[in-house]
Amino acid sequence: MRHRSLPLFKILKRMNVHSNNAMAEMFTAALGGPSRMVQQAAYAASVPAEDVHLINGSGLGPENQLSARTVCASLARSIAW
Repeated sequence: MRHRSLPLFKILKRMNVHSNNAMAEMFTAALGGPSRMVQQAAYAASVPAEDVHLINGSGLGPENQLSARTVCASLARSIAW
């Protein structure tokens, strides 16, 4: 059996438009959980993992925090894409 779907970046973009927290949690779990997301986010932004604090994939909760350096680096990287 084969299932065709949209490319991942399109799925994520649509998910972000409507703030689908359940889908964000499933996506985070599929990628290895919050600790793996911290590693990936830090690597993608070229910042220390200590600058990224995530407890879930939806972003809900005050414990989810990014340093200003991480936010700026992430934005700069996304513009370069």
